Amino acid sequence: MNEFQESSSSQQLPDDHRNTADPAESSQSALAATTGNEYLTRSSQSLIKTPLSSGHPIGTGIRVLLVLWSLFLCAGFALAASMRPDPRGFGTHQSLGFPPCTFQVLFDIPCPSCGMTTSFSHFIRGQIAAAARANIAGLLLAATCLIQIPWCWISALKGRLWRVHQPTNFALIVVGGISLVAVVNWCRQIF
Repeated sequence: MNEFQESSSSQQLPDDHRNTADPAESSQSALAATTGNEYLTRSSQSLIKTPLSSGHPIGTGIRVLLVLWSLFLCAGFALAASMRPDPRGFGTHQSLGFPPCTFQVLFDIPCPSCGMTTSFSHFIRGQIAAAARANIAGLLLAATCLIQIPWCWISALKGRLWRVHQPTNFALIVVGGISLVAVVNWCRQIF
């Protein structure tokens, strides 16, 4: 038996952490008793300690993808800065050679994403009110993208998704929230 096995096998847990009905709770309680971390998370019968700065662990591949994503976002903001916002509040994307919004051409009403490029272009210039007028969801998306840039770098350096414990739920909340705002804003525009 090596030193680690001897020290870990001789370590005794307090009586209230033994013989728990749920094996997952037992192992979590044992972890809490032996690690001494600072942040408390409530479980069904006990409090489990985990560090405040923890998050979902990530491997090298995800770390590289986060850095690349942050660079892509920086390029997007640089592109938005290079475009002059269309005074109509939509159509800024046409300065890149794209056609007008097909939805608007076919149905003569704006689509839920109409004005997002214009919103980004205003946002990068600090014109927050104009960005909100162009598309409030575009303003929220631009702010979310801006926050992601340092978050990606922090997460890549730490090897954990910084402050994000459940990435799928977090992504669903963010994407769902911005999508809901886009649909509500669109309904407000067409009715």
